[in-house]
Amino acid sequence: MRFRNFGFAILAAMLLPFTAAPALAQGKIEAPDGDWIHSATGTVLPQTAAGFRRMQVYEFDADGRNVGSNYHMRTGESAVTVTVYLYPSEAGKSCEDEFRDVVARISKYKGAKVTKVGPISVPWIGPISSGYHARLALPEGAVREGTSAALSDGFLYCPANTGWRVKYRATWFGAEETFPDVGPLLRSIKWAPQLK
Repeated sequence: MRFRNFGFAILAAMLLPFTAAPALAQGKIEAPDGDWIHSATGTVLPQTAAGFRRMQVYEFDADGRNVGSNYHMRTGESAVTVTVYLYPSEAGKSCEDEFRDVVARISKYKGAKVTKVGPISVPWIGPISSGYHARLALPEGAVREGTSAALSDGFLYCPANTGWRVKYRATWFGAEETFPDVGPLLRSIKWAPQLK
């Protein structure tokens, strides 16, 4: 995927106000112990990987194509949560538009500030690939009353000609220099061939 005029134009566009997408019906499903398979793509989400533990799996549509899974890891006094989403692309919506929505959702937290934005290698593919990435700083109490300041990463990958999207959000309640590398978790997922 190529990024034309990504830098300033995308950052400027992301800072404009956005309206939220309509809320999707969400249902927590009973994921088995061990691997959970996304039936629509064959992607396998392990129960544990790279120090992370899968906590929940959610379906956001009736046929189980639009799903999300939370992974959690505690490191010392801090914790990181990564939510991995697999879903069909939205008709008529570009990858850039969807990425702006990703950032807009995180930006809804009071006091959220974009600190980084730009293309990034897809962790499970390598440097020949590109996804969209942004990091936002969230002040104390932004996530929930009484929570410490956090950093939240939004990532979106749009594999060409597949009709699928892969997104993750990683939230870290700690300092930027100690933000855990979520790459090992993402590389532990057995991605379907069309998502590579």
